[in-house]
Amino acid sequence: MNKLKSKGCRSPHLKHDSPKYCNQCGKYQIEDSKSKQKRSEQIEQRRKQIPDIHRANYDKAMRGRSMKAGVKAFCLECCGWQKEEVRLCSDLACPLYPYRPYRISKQASERLGLSAESTKKKKGGI
Repeated sequence: MNKLKSKGCRSPHLKHDSPKYCNQCGKYQIEDSKSKQKRSEQIEQRRKQIPDIHRANYDKAMRGRSMKAGVKAFCLECCGWQKEEVRLCSDLACPLYPYRPYRISKQASERLGLSAESTKKKKGGI
């Protein structure tokens, strides 16, 4: 069996369910060059599918520089890269719903006659 050395773990453990997580010690393994290469390939494949206008935000999110960019990229991808669809998101059970980008302000929603529930700003929103 393959043995993995977990980050911060002093002894090797047998491979468990996930190749990146050790259930025995509860820590993640150090990424090897093969998994880094695979991740880079997957990111590049996804980048090719993203409209040009949203690639910079996606790149920022994938570098781990901004949680805001990550939420924005996730919401846009979920809604087919359409800002208006993110604004009109109706998935109230989504954990990112309170933080979604492109929300309509309270004043604008009153002018447009939209319900206050779908446009309510929450603390910590983006």
